[in-house]
Amino acid sequence: MGLADRLARKARESVRVAEQPADARGALEAAPPGGQAAAGGADDHDAEALLRRARSERKLRETTTAAAEARKLRESKAMALTRWKQVQTINRQLHAALYRNKKDAEAFRQSVEELHDLAVRGREVELPARAERMAELQALIQEELQAGQAAQLHLARELMEREEHVDGLTQATAQLREAGGRNRQQLKDLQAEVKELKRAVLAEKRELQIMEGADTPLGSRSCSEAGSVYSFPAEQGADEGGNRDRGPGGPGGALVSIDELRQLPGLDLQSLLAPPEPGRGSPGR
Repeated sequence: MGLADRLARKARESVRVAEQPADARGALEAAPPGGQAAAGGADDHDAEALLRRARSERKLRETTTAAAEARKLRESKAMALTRWKQVQTINRQLHAALYRNKKDAEAFRQSVEELHDLAVRGREVELPARAERMAELQALIQEELQAGQAAQLHLARELMEREEHVDGLTQATAQLREAGGRNRQQLKDLQAEVKELKRAVLAEKRELQIMEGADTPLGSRSCSEAGSVYSFPAEQGADEGGNRDRGPGGPGGALVSIDELRQLPGLDLQSLLAPPEPGRGSPGR
């Protein structure tokens, strides 16, 4: 039995229980108390009319109620059908989504397993390669450290040698400076000796000129003396100029030793002090 049939039956029972006693009571109460017996036929006719009317109204209400119930049932059925279709559509969509999710999950699980296998294989290959590479790098670093230490030792040794060489050069420079100072002092001494020797030579020349002037006549002696007097400054200047030229800053540059000076013809004392020749007179005559 459907829901519509149950509702229709309940409606009929409620109408039957509520309407029949009310109609009877209404009919009895509507009749006057004194005229009940006189109008018995009219009452029966009215009662029948009322009963027919009640039946027609009841049928109308039942029909209306049944139509309303049927309309409600149709609307409920249509709504239920619509909702059932919507539920089926949603169910199909959910089933498709669940299928897609299961398929995606399975593909994701397979990809994860593949990645896990790949990671395991890569780790199996990576760890030995990393250990080998680390050993090579450590050996290379050790070699570089040893080479750096050797280079530092070599540089330190070269630096010490260069410092020692610089110290030796400094000492040699100091010694050369001292030797240069001594040489300059010796040069000054030699120059002083040369000057003294030149003075001695000039003095001897003057004495010789004086001695030679005693053997010559007065006129010639005076002339020779005058010439010697006048030539002495020139000779002295020439000698001094020659000395300057032979000095450290002159163009000659080379010093003349004492032996070389003694070998000059003007310093041959034996030839100068020898007795005069027979044709010449003595200085006392």
